[in-house]
Amino acid sequence: GDGVKVSALPEFPVVSFFYEKAMLDFLGGEFNSDKLKLRIESRLRIKKWGYSVVRIEGGMLFGTLPFQFLETPTANPSLFNDETAFNLMNYLEFVSDRYCSGMWEHHFEGIFLNRIPVLKKLKWREVLLGKIYAGDLSQANKFSKYQRPANVEPLTKPYLEVGFGIENIFKFSRVDFLWRLSYRDEV
Repeated sequence: GDGVKVSALPEFPVVSFFYEKAMLDFLGGEFNSDKLKLRIESRLRIKKWGYSVVRIEGGMLFGTLPFQFLETPTANPSLFNDETAFNLMNYLEFVSDRYCSGMWEHHFEGIFLNRIPVLKKLKWREVLLGKIYAGDLSQANKFSKYQRPANVEPLTKPYLEVGFGIENIFKFSRVDFLWRLSYRDEV
């Protein structure tokens, strides 16, 4: 018969658009700039293989600004996972005024670990993840009158992180194993 279909995954992606304007001398403003950002987030069910969480973001900043007001990727060098941040990146490691980033997590929901009898009873679940950040700094901001600290640099190639994890440990926790694939000498 016909049953009620209930899904925790949204049917359509969430699309967010952000615009910021800074105006010189307006309410004490010291800079004139525009910032555009587009973010798309989606959860995709892949039949019997689980589901993926995908986040794609891109943005541009127009204007010459000090490094504090430029785009810096969200870093999280703490021991705790932040699914929306780059977990192996240092704070203020990179700066850009044009960028795009992508984050992908696939939750297998026990497809592999359920095949091992002892682990099946624990109900652990496996996760794969990958993150990328690519950006550039315009000539105006590279050579502006505003100084950048020596360790805050524009990217010369994409930054990459990959990993896998086991979730549902004690029904609420997760352990991730992560690797930084690019800019390994800078760590």
